Amino acid sequence: TIFGVTNLWLNPKEKYIKVKVDGEKWIISEKSYENLSHQKKDMKLVEEVKPEELVGSNVKNPMTGEEHPILPAYFVDPEYGTGIVFSVPAHAPADYIALQDLKKDRKLQKKYKLENIERIKPVNVITTEGYGECPACETIEKFKIKNQKDPRLDDATNELYKIEHAKGKMSQHIPGYSGKPVAEAREEIAEHLKSEGKADEIFDFAEHPVICRCGSRCIVKIMENQWFIKYSDKEWKNLTLKCLNSLRIIPEEVKANFEYYIGWLDDWACARRIGLGTPLPWDPEWIIEPLSDSTIYMSYYTIAPHLKRLPANALNDEFFDKIFLGQDNKLKIDEKLANKISNEFNYWYPLDWRLSAKDLIGNHLTFHLFHHSAIFPPSKWPKGIVVFGMGLLEGKKMSSSKGNVVLLSDAIEAHGADVVRLFLMSSAEPWQD
Repeated sequence: TIFGVTNLWLNPKEKYIKVKVDGEKWIISEKSYENLSHQKKDMKLVEEVKPEELVGSNVKNPMTGEEHPILPAYFVDPEYGTGIVFSVPAHAPADYIALQDLKKDRKLQKKYKLENIERIKPVNVITTEGYGECPACETIEKFKIKNQKDPRLDDATNELYKIEHAKGKMSQHIPGYSGKPVAEAREEIAEHLKSEGKADEIFDFAEHPVICRCGSRCIVKIMENQWFIKYSDKEWKNLTLKCLNSLRIIPEEVKANFEYYIGWLDDWACARRIGLGTPLPWDPEWIIEPLSDSTIYMSYYTIAPHLKRLPANALNDEFFDKIFLGQDNKLKIDEKLANKISNEFNYWYPLDWRLSAKDLIGNHLTFHLFHHSAIFPPSKWPKGIVVFGMGLLEGKKMSSSKGNVVLLSDAIEAHGADVVRLFLMSSAEPWQD
């Protein structure tokens, strides 16, 4: 969407700094420094920068060469990315509503001596069936969003981003990329900018804050010699899409989310150095991280009672290939017992339903499809997925990473088991929080 940029946003209530990276000088928020300094080894702090002095000045678009004004926006999260945001109001609902709010705020315009704000108009760069020249405007109207503080703004943004990424194409007036699928053009533009030294790559969490179970805030750190699962493989993506199209999803509209993430997922860091988990067989210094290691455990459930009674050395590759894939292997256990275990697996598989929450579509549930399509024949692919909403506490998602979880044991002690059961049953509509 860099072709559709109209301005930059920064948050004048936050602190900004100038840093030196690989011979370049960057301006970033002070709160982003800790995260980025673990990704750019030679990042050095140069000096503090007053954001008020930047507002109203212009910057040059690295792709088009056009100049864009820097404008104030209090919604900008100083911990996300660099704390400075390209504004694309035609395709980003948050940018569009922020621009409309600024146009109405004469006091803020006067404070920063902003002129000609009314002339800033959304610039279309993506064509998607069912949308006009300003998809963000239409999405804002659809969700009836009034201002930047509306809690529905995140939902509106997520919906539009996923639809455009999955089904959008670059508009005809975009030089060099017209008609290309958004996902394809996105990668090509990024590579073009990086090859010319006009862009760099940084990593961040989709949401903030992310709290470790130890209570501290998490950052993204670049680790050397990391192991990855290659979800970027196009043949594997196509096979996973076949798996998706062969099953039933409740609610049906969530299927678009799965299509988006299957296309979006790139190579995934699947191992870590510390914590609980299974050592990577060929590199035991690394531990398989939980999301990568928990996508076909439904198959394990089907035979778990038998495994407890078998010697560990019998549970080798040949054993699992026979049980799960029907290969005629010689095993270290009695053939009659092996057939019994295999029959147990085949009784339960393929699984009828996988039930989980909507925040896991982008990882666990999509991995679930990737891994089943890679390991099992189509006859053993999942038949269905049910996606539930999130448990909320005072309007916010309950999550161990956010540190705001109510334990079931505490709820039962306070209210009784029957009340908790009734509450969960009455609230557990698919997709709804």
